[in-house]
Amino acid sequence: MVKQVPDQPEETLIADFAALKALDSIEIQASQTARPYKIWCCGVNQMPDALGYWIGQLPDCYLAFIVVNPISLSGMSALEVIRAWVHPDWRMKGMHAELLNCAVTKQSSVFVGDRDGMTLAIFNAWNQMSGFQVRYFDVENDEFVLEDHVPQQDKFTSWSDGDRWLITLTKNP
Repeated sequence: MVKQVPDQPEETLIADFAALKALDSIEIQASQTARPYKIWCCGVNQMPDALGYWIGQLPDCYLAFIVVNPISLSGMSALEVIRAWVHPDWRMKGMHAELLNCAVTKQSSVFVGDRDGMTLAIFNAWNQMSGFQVRYFDVENDEFVLEDHVPQQDKFTSWSDGDRWLITLTKNP
């Protein structure tokens, strides 16, 4: 089970962008989903290993962002997506997937959902993400399993036993 967390107010999610060192961003590429905006990468305040990827324009226009932090699961490098937000007017246009694709590195093409839990909206988005394979990580047994190995009723819950499963996305070759 992936642990369900309640939706956060839009203002809280927008305020999370302040954690990104946006003024020190490096341009990655032009956005394909939000032309003429660019995709940027930067560090994250108080998280020395984390990176923020965002779509927008300096100094203060941003349409979407994710924050990824490197972790290891069963000896495999992965990137935990600990924050994500897309402006309401730009949702359902592929921006989240575009940011994940930019975050893929030579060390890892595996993304892990936030270990503290996910909202229903992001859980559903991850299950519909094109270009990625959904798998789960069984924390109890320290192993990756295919989606069909997790009972349907165990895939998403607000109960504490949801801590056993982490949803993962693996970039399709």
